[in-house]
Amino acid sequence: MTLTSDVIGILTANGAAQAFTSTRPGQNARYTFSATAGQNLSLLYSGDTFPGHTYIWVNKPDGNYVSYVYPQYGGTGPGLSGTIPLANLPVTGTYTVY
Repeated sequence: MTLTSDVIGILTANGAAQAFTSTRPGQNARYTFSATAGQNLSLLYSGDTFPGHTYIWVNKPDGNYVSYVYPQYGGTGPGLSGTIPLANLPVTGTYTVY
């Protein structure tokens, strides 16, 4: 077994992109952002070069998911990119992209 901690960071609306670089097998990313109830945002992802499965979850402040995608399920696809619409967010608080 190997114990690995997540890479963490903060996302800011209209701010600079945050890059996730894994340094160990099984390492995940957890990025947070603040939003207000009713806000409309979009999460853009690009450059996915990890082999195997890629999952992206966006969780509400209570930990339940508000949206998720599997942009690279069951294969590889260097440079995969896309957008996750986050329309009419349900509550004010800190959301987590995992």
